[in-house]
Amino acid sequence: MSKNTQASFVTRSQMEHNTKLNCFTQHNDYAESKIICTIGPKTQNVEKLKELMQAGMSVVRMNFSHGTHEYHGETIANARQAAKELGFEHVAIALDTKGPEIRSGFFKDPEGAKVEKGTKVTVTTDEKYKEDCTANLLYVDYANITKVVAIGGIIYVDDGVLALRVDKIVDDKTIACTATSTHQLTSKRGINLPGADVDLPAVSEKDRSDLLFSVEQGVDLV
Repeated sequence: MSKNTQASFVTRSQMEHNTKLNCFTQHNDYAESKIICTIGPKTQNVEKLKELMQAGMSVVRMNFSHGTHEYHGETIANARQAAKELGFEHVAIALDTKGPEIRSGFFKDPEGAKVEKGTKVTVTTDEKYKEDCTANLLYVDYANITKVVAIGGIIYVDDGVLALRVDKIVDDKTIACTATSTHQLTSKRGINLPGADVDLPAVSEKDRSDLLFSVEQGVDLV
């Protein structure tokens, strides 16, 4: 590699990198960027996986927040079969553990409910409401939430699209909130508690089970 070519890789900004690109230099025989694809039910079969590999997929990602070991085992087998049929040796299989996370409960209506800005919302950890969420009542699966949030703090729902301001800690299972944004909320959305000292374990029992499964399956990346 020439000194000029080497210099093109040492840049301080995207613009500087772009100005040093040279269409006359020989390109690398490998892709410097990797494409990671999360595989779901619609892309799990061998033919779809082959299409993704031919389109440039480098890593087959499995999200262990959803699905069973049987389901993910089928994904692994199909990915290896697809790579074998194509003669590809460079496709890795990755397991993404569920990790510590907080989620909301279920709505009876698959479409969920629209929470308007200014709506009074009761957040509860009472499991009798786990499958009865409404625009005014939201079950959360983190039992200690009433101990770690503060009045005036924010509870982010669905990656922060919906924000709930904490108005009052009613009791050890109930928080009175006000929505500060509008969002169509559906079941099992992620919950974030900015500034709160969340005491969830870094590696749960489910994570341990999933990691053992990954070792048994010979997964490449975790």
